[in-house]
Amino acid sequence: SGIPAGTPSYFVANNSGDIHRVEELLDRAPFTYPIIVKPLPAAGTKASHHMLVVLNRRGLRRVQFPCIVQEYANHDGRLYKVYVLGDTVRVFPRGSLPNLPRGERLHTTASKNRNKNRQEDHHHPGYVEFDSQRPYPKLSDFGVREVHSWQDADNNATGAPAAVSPTAHSSAKRLRVTISHRVTLQDTAAQQREQEAPVHQNKHSNAKLVTADEIRPIATALRNAFGLELFGFDILVTSNNDDDDDDDAIKEGEEAKRKTTMLVVDVNYFPSYKEMSDFPNLLAQYLTQRAVEGRMRSVNT
Repeated sequence: SGIPAGTPSYFVANNSGDIHRVEELLDRAPFTYPIIVKPLPAAGTKASHHMLVVLNRRGLRRVQFPCIVQEYANHDGRLYKVYVLGDTVRVFPRGSLPNLPRGERLHTTASKNRNKNRQEDHHHPGYVEFDSQRPYPKLSDFGVREVHSWQDADNNATGAPAAVSPTAHSSAKRLRVTISHRVTLQDTAAQQREQEAPVHQNKHSNAKLVTADEIRPIATALRNAFGLELFGFDILVTSNNDDDDDDDAIKEGEEAKRKTTMLVVDVNYFPSYKEMSDFPNLLAQYLTQRAVEGRMRSVNT
């Protein structure tokens, strides 16, 4: 497709308790807040699915070491689950994390107390935790909401700064940051349906339909690099269109491709393959083929 591929910027933090060291690394890193913190194990344990989005330096206190500190790459709330089984490559779109304003946010804000139905002032801890196997947080869970006029953003009650949405330039919307309470996500059926439902993007979204043919070269490179035959990974489609203020600046064709990147994240061996209803048959075929190939090699030698 001509769309370049890569990985988000990241670094590994090994020393537990050395928050100041992490702050120093972030100061020198090619990315800033928000960041996403992931455990080093990619699969196989419950802890491997525990994710942390850190919005400011206060949130670093929640980081558990060792971990990967990764750039939070906006990708229009859609990721692509890729499953590889030998030469078979399958791609499935899935709902994902929302676009967030770039930069550290340190605010005191007012939020509604759900139990007492009143307003109270408090400091947000600066992070949002979630389990990657359960429904993802929504934009509102990060204390970010869309407002429909510059006046609304500038005259908000809390005085929290606003930032331009990466995907809302055409309607001149603003994102108002009103960081709220810590999020606890419940694995309800409604949330699960919402996460698995198709993700609707606006007309300027760069989360294009990613096909198996487009992903196959990436799968081949990963197979050769790690020596894996049964593995999975996620693709995030990101855009550099954040600074385009004019509809005319967003063009189709090769120029749009040059502004789009496919980022590979979360490579893991022998994933669930849960979207592949024909996985048992494909696995049987793959194992049979490998057994036959092994037998033929032994005969020829």
